[in-house]
Amino acid sequence: MKKYLLILLLLAGLPFPSFARHIAGGEIFYEYLGPGSSPGTSQYRITLRLFRDCQSTGAQLDPSISISIYEKVNNIPYAGSPFAVTLNRTDVVQKGGNIPCIINAPIVCYQVGYYFLTITLPNNASGYW
Repeated sequence: MKKYLLILLLLAGLPFPSFARHIAGGEIFYEYLGPGSSPGTSQYRITLRLFRDCQSTGAQLDPSISISIYEKVNNIPYAGSPFAVTLNRTDVVQKGGNIPCIINAPIVCYQVGYYFLTITLPNNASGYW
């Protein structure tokens, strides 16, 4: 009986459309900037790009986020981790509208938030997560 009730509840929700308009994705990457100011260290810039649907009625991009760094061998957090990183800038990427091979082409629009962290890490043969 419980099985049929669950199926009935699931089917009852089918005619109602739902729209998820919020964070659409993101990417994180790093760039080697050169040797650090102390011997045996290196400096890196970590960048997080966060994509949010322009049509979203949900929350805005966070004014700050946390980035954690872990030693790869033992998964121990690096000293000071997590690091608070503030939103540096936002851009808008918009495409669509006049595409001749698509009828009623949608306008695709994303707000892109950029978060940057510059950090000096001890050189580590195993690396970091």
